[in-house]
Amino acid sequence: MVNKAVIVVHAGSGASTGFIPGAQLVYKASTKSGDYHRQMNYEKFEKWVLEKLTPNLQPKSVLCMDNTPFHTKGENPTPTKYSIKKEMIDWLTKNSIPCDMKMRKAELYSLTDSNRPKEVTYMIDSIIKGNGYKVLRLPPYHCDLNAIEYIWSTVKRQIKERNVTGDLSLETLENLLCQAMDGVTSQEWQAYCHHVEKLENTYWERDGILEELVDELVIQINSNDSDTDSEETESCHSDLDSFQYSNHNKLQNF
Repeated sequence: MVNKAVIVVHAGSGASTGFIPGAQLVYKASTKSGDYHRQMNYEKFEKWVLEKLTPNLQPKSVLCMDNTPFHTKGENPTPTKYSIKKEMIDWLTKNSIPCDMKMRKAELYSLTDSNRPKEVTYMIDSIIKGNGYKVLRLPPYHCDLNAIEYIWSTVKRQIKERNVTGDLSLETLENLLCQAMDGVTSQEWQAYCHHVEKLENTYWERDGILEELVDELVIQINSNDSDTDSEETESCHSDLDSFQYSNHNKLQNF
């Protein structure tokens, strides 16, 4: 059985546009294994951003992105402990950090690790900002805060409902896909964006409550520790007094 699949790259907003006109990219998946995640890489994503996304964005747009691998290619990535010596030396030299070719790998890694940038800069973020737009990164593992995830669910459902014959050829799939995306209204986009905003506020409120509970728990634990220390101290003093009194009596009787 040959897998029939297409890769779709698109963007949209809760504004009047819905899907951004001119930003759509659809192409046939080349894999036969069923693993389609490798069909998109950073180079393809950057090309789409430059050629289809940024030319069609409204001024002052803010792009919300998750942390999939092709969104997170870092600028000047710091070598890991598994990198070869040459990569470590090249990185240190590039960043004007003194090092010696005779240094051991452990020493080189210690240098790179101690000089690791505090903040990671992503290449695609720099490109988008260079074109006059802002980037907002979603928290890891929170796809529910991305409105387009709900849109994709709608598109997939519509394709399934319209495929009444069950004969899903590649041409039919592409046609149904285009019909489904054209059928997503700006009102649906607005509704999902409002849903995400409410969800974000809910998370924010719960996070605040959790912080207060944790602070209260810490205070109670510290208070209990202080009470325990005080009781133990009083008990020690009491035992000491008894010991001294007992010894005093024994001395007198002796």
